[in-house]
This record gives sequence, C-alpha cells and structure tokens, in this order.
Amino acid sequence: MNPSSMPPPLLTDTIFALATAPQPAAIAVIRLSGDAVPGVLQCLTGGLPRARQASLRRLCHPDTGQLLDHALVLYFPAPHSYTGEAVAELQLHGGRAVVDAVLACLAQQPGCRQAEPGEFTKRAFLNDKMDLLAAEAIADLTAAETEQQRQLALAASNHDTDGGDPHAPATLSSQIAAWSQQLLHSLAYVEAALDFPDEDLPQDLIEQVRPAISQLAKDMTDLLTQSALSEEIREGFRIALVGAPNVGKSSLLNQLAGRSAAIVSAQAGTTRDVVEVRLNLNGYLVILADTAGVRPRPGQLEGEGIRRTRAWAQTAQLRIFVTAPPSSSATAPPLSTALSNAVSNPLPAALQALRQPHDLLVLNKADLLPTQLHSSTPQPEYTLTLSAKTGLGITDLLTLLQQQVQQRYHNLPSHSLSRARQRRLVERSADHLHHSLTAPTAEIMAEELRLALRALGELLGKVDVDQLLDVIFRDFCLGK
Repeated sequence: MNPSSMPPPLLTDTIFALATAPQPAAIAVIRLSGDAVPGVLQCLTGGLPRARQASLRRLCHPDTGQLLDHALVLYFPAPHSYTGEAVAELQLHGGRAVVDAVLACLAQQPGCRQAEPGEFTKRAFLNDKMDLLAAEAIADLTAAETEQQRQLALAASNHDTDGGDPHAPATLSSQIAAWSQQLLHSLAYVEAALDFPDEDLPQDLIEQVRPAISQLAKDMTDLLTQSALSEEIREGFRIALVGAPNVGKSSLLNQLAGRSAAIVSAQAGTTRDVVEVRLNLNGYLVILADTAGVRPRPGQLEGEGIRRTRAWAQTAQLRIFVTAPPSSSATAPPLSTALSNAVSNPLPAALQALRQPHDLLVLNKADLLPTQLHSSTPQPEYTLTLSAKTGLGITDLLTLLQQQVQQRYHNLPSHSLSRARQRRLVERSADHLHHSLTAPTAEIMAEELRLALRALGELLGKVDVDQLLDVIFRDFCLGK
C-alpha cells in the first residue's frame, strides 16, 4: 500500500531515543524527530543551531536552568533528514547519569515521548524517504555480525545514498521498480483492449504483451534461484556435527568455537539436545551444532535428542560425520587392527542415509592411534584425521570449512532477496504471471496481472493503481 493511501499515521508526537549502546562510553548520541524539534532545541540550548552544521552548546534544563551537559548539536530541518521530519542529534558525554538526565528532561517537554523500537525508520518509510526493502536492509545492517552480512545489507540499503548518481549500481529496489513499470505497461495494454474495444487499436494487442510477461516471469524465477544463497548468508551457514556417542563431537565443537560451549563427558548420551554455536568464518556467519549421539535402542529422553539430531542435520548445508577408533585402557592395538576397527563401520546405519557427497567424514581421537598415525593426513575413507583433545588437525579442518563456504557463495548476484517475506511476494508475483499466460479470457489475464503488480507493490510498500491510467493515456491516443 502506498503511504499516501494509508490511514493518517500518528506522527504528531516528537520522538526521542538513545541511538548508541546504553553502556558507559566516551560519547552517547540522542536522536529526536518531529515538529517540536526546533522548539526543544531552542529551550535546551538557548537558540536554534544552523542547519547541518555541528555546534558545541550548553544543554540546560528549561525549567530549572540546571546545566545537563556540554553537547555537540546537529539540526536537520524537514524534509531533508533521515525521517523527513525535523531531526536533531545530541552528542553527549557517555556516562549513564548524563544520558538519563537528558532523556528525563526531553520526556518533560510538551509533545515529546520516547520512541518505539524502529520508529525512526518507520517514519522515514511513511514519509517516502525509503521503501520497505531499504528499511529491511537497515535492520539487517545494524544486526550484521560478519563482513559478508554487512556487504549484503549495504547493497540493499539505498535510502537516498546515491544522490541521484546515474552511474550508481542497480539495487534490488530499482530492479523491483523496473519490473513494476514493465508489468504496469503490459497491464495497460490488456486493460485498453478490454475497456476501449471501439477505439482504433491494434487487434493483437494482448498477444503483443505475452513475450514481455513471459520474460518477466523468468527474471523473477532466476532471482528466486539466485537469492537462496543470500538468505543463507543472512541466516547463517549451518554445519551439523553428527556421529555415534562418545566419538568426541562436543570436544570438537569446543575446539572450533574456542570455548567450552558444550559439556564433555565420558558417559555416553551426555548430549541430548542440539547445542548451537555462532562462528565468524572468514567473514561468513556459520551456525555449528553439536548433536546427540545416534545409537540403537536409546532411552526415551535420549531418543528425542536423536530425533532432533536427524531433523537438524537434514536441514544443514553441511554435515561433519565424526567417528573415532575404539578406546582401550590396555596397550594400543597394532596399526593394522586400529585402522581396521576405525574404518570398518565408521557411521551408524541410521546416519548413512543423511550423508551427501560434499559432506565430511573425520576420524577423531587420533591420539588413541599408534604414533605412526598421529598426523592430520587423511586416512582411507576419511576427509581428515584429527584430535579434538590435542588440537591436531583443527586448523586443517577450519581451512577446509572456509574453502567450502567460499566456494558456495563465490558467485552471488549484485542484488538479491534476503528475507522470507521478500521471497514469498516475488514467488506470488511470478505465479500470477504464469497464470496470466494461460488465462482463458482477457478479463482473467488482466486480474492475474493486477495481482502480480500488487505483490510487487507490497514488496516495496507501494501500490498505486492510479499510475495505470497514466500509462494508458500516454501510449494510446484514445477518443480521437
């Protein structure tokens, strides 16, 4: 829905909020937005600062005259601001007492209130300063944990940053807007054929738009295919550590995480739930999961853990199957016997069905093998030989994981969908386009095109059917 066609939003209040982290710091920034901003600044500083120029001011309480702090003040008059309203930023000393005193003072000013979460960006959207895709990109940018997430969010964040530069790279918003215009043009042709049958129009008007509709549907399908990887970057590349009990999965998780994230015990079945750890692997977010050991005839509680293990492993992008040689309190077995025991049945039968060609099979507890095998050099059937106890082979495993992740994401498109909402709406629009091509009547075809256009409008947060008449009257000389 176009903001202009929405019910009038309650934007009469002037909002304020702490825009920096709420712990003691050198600097804290308080942001204000709304019609009362000029008056508030005059009351607190004794005058209105020059627009878009930083000035050092004394902040004093309007009622008591008490000095609150010395602050750097920035003022952005409407509509040339982030929200489209009058905006101010107060850069204070970052102590809790200073921030609390200024916030309390602002709360006492007429028409001012604490902002709700996301309200500054919401006002920017309602005031046409950005579309929904840009707003979502800002949320992703502030939540970014890794370099690749930052780059992905920054590419989609296009809110008035290009300054009208014609050479600026295309964004997802510009792509969707272009699709909307193409679709609007096709719909206008179909509507013209339906509504003005007596005018001097081409007889094959509807047939003329079919190739364009077909190409548009293909472009949307291609974007959906390409965007699956972008969603993974945003949500995290999922790696499951799976195997039988007591093969060292929890110890391996702790080694990779660099901390004691999972409980390690010699007792079989210690891990009964999925333990997740978030890692930054060369700029990519990785969700590494330690899972319950899979074995026959488990108890009821352990059985639930195994069920969750299978479910998590099935949806993971990569599985690391962990096995280990049998431990012994006696002297180490001969080399041939140790290898035979380790390799003969490396995975429980219940896990064999989960294995994919690109998955890894590692032999853990290399410290239990004869000295000749204390190496990360892969043994037959294994990707790596390692020891989570001593750290042997851990660096090699991390390098291999980095290579897998980089290879998976090396050819990302310049712009792509990164959220389920975005994917759902593009899928809906593409479905309506496909249905329009097989519609039995022109009326149904037009309705399918309208629904496709509306889905794209929801994607950007704008649906304006009045544009349809503009296209009709621009392309056809009706009533001549």
